[in-house]
Amino acid sequence: MNKRILFITKTALFLAILLVVQFFSKPLGQYVTGSLVNLVLIISSCALGIYGGMILAIVSPFLAFFLGIGPAFLIIIPFIALGNLVISLIGGTYLKRIYNQKKGALKVGFNHLMFFVVSPLFKALVIYVGVVMIAIPLIPSLNETQVKVLSAAFSYSQLITALIGTILSFIIYPFLRKVIKD
Repeated sequence: MNKRILFITKTALFLAILLVVQFFSKPLGQYVTGSLVNLVLIISSCALGIYGGMILAIVSPFLAFFLGIGPAFLIIIPFIALGNLVISLIGGTYLKRIYNQKKGALKVGFNHLMFFVVSPLFKALVIYVGVVMIAIPLIPSLNETQVKVLSAAFSYSQLITALIGTILSFIIYPFLRKVIKD
């Protein structure tokens, strides 16, 4: 099969998985949905490579918004996409490196630090600065309660869901490697 067609097909498949996960997990709350989204972003970045991970990270929040399963304000979406891009690129790159190391004793090192600490922290920081400090103040129709709720949704909870997603991807990725032929 043509490599370009295979790449487009895999990317579309991961995008569909991501949207279905968001649709069905939304009633379960932000911690479940966000954790699963981060899991899919990291795994798809490993399976598709950097370009596929970038496409998924950027396109998925806009599609979720237009399908009504994402945040209600369009001004927030670019910052979510940027945060997704961060965890997809850093997390996907370093997860792949962790599992491509020589077999034997699992040594904790730089790749683990980048994967478990830096990728979730940077994603949460990007989203916090973008949404809470830039986007929310630009939405004139929000009352004080709405500002507090949105600020809470895009602060520490982003770090928690990013951490859970990285841990889940670390656990699940070795089993999926054979299936996705990574």
